[in-house]
Amino acid sequence: MDKYIICGEINKYHGLIILPIIFLLLQDLVFGVSYNNSFRKTKLLGLKRQYYTIHILFCYIVIFVSSFIFYKCKIKKTENLLTKKIKTTKEQNNSKKKLLTFLLIIILWVLEEQLKDIYSNTLNNLDFWMLELIIISYFNKKTFNAELYKHHLLSFLIIIFPFIFKIITIVLSFNSENQNSPIYYNSIYIIPLGIAFYIILLISDAYFLTKIKWFMDIKYISITEILMYFGLFGTIFYLILSLILLFKKCPKFLANNYCFKGNNTETFYNFENFYFYIKEMMDNKKLIFEEIIVCLIGSFSFLFEYVFNLLIIKHLSPIHKIISTPLFFFFEKFLLGLNIVFRKDLFSEYDSNYYLCWKFILDTTGDIFSIFALIIYLEIIELSFCDFNHNTRRTISFRADKDKIIEDKDKAFIILADGEVDEISLPNNSIEMSKKNL
Repeated sequence: MDKYIICGEINKYHGLIILPIIFLLLQDLVFGVSYNNSFRKTKLLGLKRQYYTIHILFCYIVIFVSSFIFYKCKIKKTENLLTKKIKTTKEQNNSKKKLLTFLLIIILWVLEEQLKDIYSNTLNNLDFWMLELIIISYFNKKTFNAELYKHHLLSFLIIIFPFIFKIITIVLSFNSENQNSPIYYNSIYIIPLGIAFYIILLISDAYFLTKIKWFMDIKYISITEILMYFGLFGTIFYLILSLILLFKKCPKFLANNYCFKGNNTETFYNFENFYFYIKEMMDNKKLIFEEIIVCLIGSFSFLFEYVFNLLIIKHLSPIHKIISTPLFFFFEKFLLGLNIVFRKDLFSEYDSNYYLCWKFILDTTGDIFSIFALIIYLEIIELSFCDFNHNTRRTISFRADKDKIIEDKDKAFIILADGEVDEISLPNNSIEMSKKNL
């Protein structure tokens, strides 16, 4: 097996990939997760309900305040000539138009990130996230002139398998006996509209990630500045949304995700809001301290998730960032599966509804295929057969070094009249011929 699959070129920055996953899982544990209502909600501590909007508002506030303080308190080092030149170039390039473009991208990125979360929690199984590899590869090629080689195309072929598995889970969902069936259960026309909308979100995400990479590399925008504006616009957005939700009624089909059932009638629902949030804490004051712990751990996990994601984009590439998606889903389902094993009372739910069991198997298998496709694409492993590793960075570098050695053998040096040494290129076997002539 070693001669068919070998380890690729690994550097110290590859270790960053696992860190956002750790902080995402930590958010699941403190904020609560049920993986699209397929599992019973897992929440370690805090309030019974999952106040998503309010918790995310706190997360953005922490991002903005932390990055703003860091930005203001950053120690200014003595500038040498090179840094002054870079700074001058930066000041010349950061025109008003470029700044407005940057701010617009950050605003749209905030909206797109939250739309993806809302989409995943309402249109279960329609999130074809595996297509992002193909989409972001296109933007990477257009923005940075990155070439696509044989091993990249193989990754695209492997991605077809999780795509097929996702379609099967959609079909199975129509036979589901789960009380939290997806909203397209009785409205099949929502499926093509939902998929089209999600592809638009993926295209937007791929564009924003490549542009952010471009701003960091070309326009010298720091991670601190990106997070500061990201936190600011996120705070404004969710503060306005939280105020609106105080006065808006919620449609019944969202009741299992973002809404609470009213007391007077079965068709009356309210969005989660600060009124219910404060009321629940006042009804059970013992949970106030736990809720403070939840907000602190969850908010700083949210902060570090984005810090490490931006570090991955800066030091590696936007494509390295998206490998965290299948890895996170795999470990998330692993933890939720452990919850089933330790809470034996949950087995009856899966015995009575085969859809949940098959969904778990198909989704997990799809995650494994996606991870395999991405580590081939990113050359973390190389397939040393059928020339799949012919154009990886490692083999290209090896051939270049080999050609350099051969080229150096064909060079000679002469001493000029003034004592200087000059380098000349000789034809093949010219050195041997000159020796014979001597």
